[in-house]
Amino acid sequence: PAPGQRVVQGTIEVWDVASARCEATLRENGVYVEALAVLEAGRRLASGLRDGWIELWDLASMRREAALRGPNGAVEALAALEAGRLASGSEDGTIKIWGLASMRCEATLQGNGDPVQALAALGAGRLAEDGTIKIWGLASMRCEATLQGHDDCVFALAALEAGRLASGSDDCTVKIW
Repeated sequence: PAPGQRVVQGTIEVWDVASARCEATLRENGVYVEALAVLEAGRRLASGLRDGWIELWDLASMRREAALRGPNGAVEALAALEAGRLASGSEDGTIKIWGLASMRCEATLQGNGDPVQALAALGAGRLAEDGTIKIWGLASMRCEATLQGHDDCVFALAALEAGRLASGSDDCTVKIW
């Protein structure tokens, strides 16, 4: 199916949008799913688990194809990146950049020390992280900018057109950067 024809929720159930039918339940072992990211134009799915593992699923066969040992603590955020990479944010405050072909961690970025609860791929080799929002250069693996303005934890980030970013916070505000 083309992108936009399926909806995935945290249990993990894969739903066909047109028929409103559950096609498969991918995960039933009781480990809480904290984050999901659709990869490769809807061909694969990554799930971040409370126990620190990241699972990769093939959505054609509906089978798990790999499990990556993530951070110390829950994987709370995932973002599909350019060039076949995946970013994971965790309870321990780190962001890991994974190569999906090699199934290895390519880099570990130190966030602001708080759990990373949201990530957004901004394109042009940039990644945004929650809290005091940090913009990371994925070529340099360095923080390029810090956006401050929320009075509480940022729990949601979304990349917008023209390189802009939306953030949602526990302070009950949504900001456009």
